[in-house]
Order: sequence, then structure tokens, then C-alpha cells
Amino acid sequence: MWNVCGNPAASLPVGFARSGLPIGVQLVGRLHDDPTLMALAAQVEQARGWTDHWPP
Repeated sequence: MWNVCGNPAASLPVGFARSGLPIGVQLVGRLHDDPTLMALAAQVEQARGWTDHWPP
């Protein structure tokens, strides 16, 4: 939906629930402002450190 409207959007994994299911967040940027959204997505990925974790 957001891409059809011209807004950039990104979906990121941010962790796992107690049940082991992955939890994600969707970020939506301002119209045609891809660089800001990608910078924010990179910051969230770095802060959450999800790449080091695996579900049980």
C-alpha cells in the first residue's frame, strides 16, 4: 500500500516472542524520502542486534 502511494516502507525483524515466533516492525517514511528511511532502518538493525539471535 505504501509503495503504491509513493511512500518508502521497510519491514525489519526486531526480535523473537517468548513463543519463538519472530517479531517485526514496519517503518514508513515521508513521500519520496528513501534515504532517511534507510538510515533509520540501519540504526534499528544495529541497535537491536537481531542478527546474533536465533529462535529455539
